[in-house]
Amino acid sequence: MQRGEKIAIGVSVIALLVSVINTILTSPVIINLYSKPDISVVETNRELDGDTFRTMFIVKNKGSSTAKNVELVLNAYAKDIVQTMQGFTGEMIEKPNGPHFKTATLKVNYLPPNDSFIVLLTGRKESLVSISKAYNMKDSSPLNLTIPNAVSIRSERSIGNIYNQSPWFQVNVN
Repeated sequence: MQRGEKIAIGVSVIALLVSVINTILTSPVIINLYSKPDISVVETNRELDGDTFRTMFIVKNKGSSTAKNVELVLNAYAKDIVQTMQGFTGEMIEKPNGPHFKTATLKVNYLPPNDSFIVLLTGRKESLVSISKAYNMKDSSPLNLTIPNAVSIRSERSIGNIYNQSPWFQVNVN
């Protein structure tokens, strides 16, 4: 073989390797493994103001792909008001969950990467006071659950993370 033929064969082999590597890296299996939505809900800005309390839940997609069919489930007292703000384009369904509680389910068709929406929950201080008195001398409520709280956050391809604050009875409500 002459030198020109060796160069042509070398270039062809390199081009073939680049093509195979490109095909592997852009295959749907590999993309699905590394390009996932990372959704989370964070409870923040708890506030007691006179006879009312407020808390915010921020739902965010920190992943590298769009989260489809996002569903957030919140537990609240029956008379609490659940409002959506900033970027919410889905639907909200409230169902009774016993005589004193309700479950609010918020559904969004898609949540792009680095996008978020906010849920504001407002209720009466009396609800919190009764829970606070029931658990006054304890460090936490049964199973560390508190009302209101985020129960679950999920999308079509992933289960999200929930970051709730400490239970309300640990906040001075008197």
